[in-house]
Amino acid sequence: MLPVVCALGISGEFKMAGRLPERPLAPLDTELTRHGIRLWKPQADILCCEGKLAAGDYALPGNVSSQYISGLLMALPLLDKDSALTVAGQIESADYIAMTLQAAEAFGFKSGSGDWSGGRTIPGGAGFTSPGKVSVEGDWSNAAFWLCAGVMPRTFGSRTAGSETDASDGGIEITGLDRRSAQGDKEICAILERMGAKVSWGDDRLLRVSGGGLRGTEIDARAIPDLVPALCAAAAVSEGETVIKNAERLRLKESDRLTAAAQTLNALGAKITEEPCGLRVHGAERLSGGIVDAWGDHRIAMMAAVASLACEGPVTITGAQAVRKSYPAFWEELGALGKRIVISE
Repeated sequence: MLPVVCALGISGEFKMAGRLPERPLAPLDTELTRHGIRLWKPQADILCCEGKLAAGDYALPGNVSSQYISGLLMALPLLDKDSALTVAGQIESADYIAMTLQAAEAFGFKSGSGDWSGGRTIPGGAGFTSPGKVSVEGDWSNAAFWLCAGVMPRTFGSRTAGSETDASDGGIEITGLDRRSAQGDKEICAILERMGAKVSWGDDRLLRVSGGGLRGTEIDARAIPDLVPALCAAAAVSEGETVIKNAERLRLKESDRLTAAAQTLNALGAKITEEPCGLRVHGAERLSGGIVDAWGDHRIAMMAAVASLACEGPVTITGAQAVRKSYPAFWEELGALGKRIVISE
């Protein structure tokens, strides 16, 4: 939003909540300031901007938030002249950038020339035009929690989300996903298969998954950080050890997700060792249950819920309303799959 507001020449005030004020704005702030924008913070949780963003040469490293790159890709076409965007080094979230370009192209954006490392031309002056109608595909990041739920050892019946049809193999069926999606988190299928799960497509938008005899694996989270909480729940009940590496960016999310995932699952009976850039998950046959906090983080709340499927005792999640950020119907869906849910505000 910040680059778009600056491109429109609007004086803006952003009120930031949760951990957002703690997350670094550099080097995006440097590039915006260099191109005519004044930024300041009258207080810790308020960011103000004024000025009109100028066309020119922009540069960002590839190992920072892809949201900064996406923001510039949405903003630079609104300027009156062409710009060049250079992304130096390894791009850690290339799939998210591809998703941004795909969406922008649906609204008339003409992808510029050149590669990221040499400065990609972003045409200005044209802006965006409405295609009239677009179809938004299903969200692989949230679907990952259901896929991991489908492979957890549990003692209750399972149903297709949104229906009353029993799943004969005890797994889960998910509708609305695109197997050819540009979303990087579709990698969840390959990872679960590597862990021993059964994954199959009924058609292009019906995905089935079931577990049985999961085993540990090595997971490189560099391009798929949002999958880590869901995969941690599955790894906690997989035979052997699962190593999650290149996940240091998770420390800057709604919570420090490496610490939050380890402490939350350990409180439920898992055996997880936290490392500077990742986690080591030592699989157990079952988890015990207990009382845990969601850390104000929607993905930690959903991770604890998935883990509860393998718990011998009940699980209480405080701050469970955190799921409202990305999945307001999550608890209703989980209840439809046969899990007894009691919610108190």
